[in-house]
Amino acid sequence: LHVNDDRQSPMITSLFPTSGSVNGTLDLTVEGDNFAQNLTAVLRRSGQSDIVANSVEVQPNGKEMTATFTLSNAPAGAWDFLITNPNNDQCLQPSAVSLQ
Repeated sequence: LHVNDDRQSPMITSLFPTSGSVNGTLDLTVEGDNFAQNLTAVLRRSGQSDIVANSVEVQPNGKEMTATFTLSNAPAGAWDFLITNPNNDQCLQPSAVSLQ
């Protein structure tokens, strides 16, 4: 039995900016492929609570998105960037953003 699974996982090719303030707003512009409408975006760091994006806007072509995060006393250091499509396919960019 062969099941044809045509879905494709999201892929990140670039992310900007790669740094931000531990207090304030961070607007990430992300380029890649297979970004689905209604995806979730989080900043993740071991030992810390995830910081979930306040808003995410995915372009109709699924190749560019913007994620806005409100940072309030977030611990400084490197944070991973994780996106999850509604079908639970994910893409993790390790140490993608440095908060200072």
